[in-house]
Amino acid sequence: MITDDEDEEREESSCPFCGSTEHCPHLLLLVDKTMQEVLGGALFDAFKARFSSDGGSFHELLDEVESLADASDSFNFEAGPGSSSACEVYYVSSAVKAKRARSAFAAGSTRPWLHGLAPARTRRFE
Repeated sequence: MITDDEDEEREESSCPFCGSTEHCPHLLLLVDKTMQEVLGGALFDAFKARFSSDGGSFHELLDEVESLADASDSFNFEAGPGSSSACEVYYVSSAVKAKRARSAFAAGSTRPWLHGLAPARTRRFE
């Protein structure tokens, strides 16, 4: 949601492909970077599994997700007084691409073009 006050930060993101502010077929991953928690998306299970089993860095795994995404966005979520989280959301342009990205990520591949995905430049949107 974008507010009228330009100084106030957004508390949610909308899909750049369909405009939804809810979970949609384009949602690749939604994470709370402050708490290092996965909140939703096509990579939800695969990300959680790799984060717990690989012992890898949360941010290194997010770099892999970014290489699979077509777009991403950041927003702050206010959970109460003195409690806020920096969230990041990643999107792909189609449900088919989300399925392929899930397979590539679950396999631990950092080269999505091996799985039928073109190397993408993630675009940031406001």
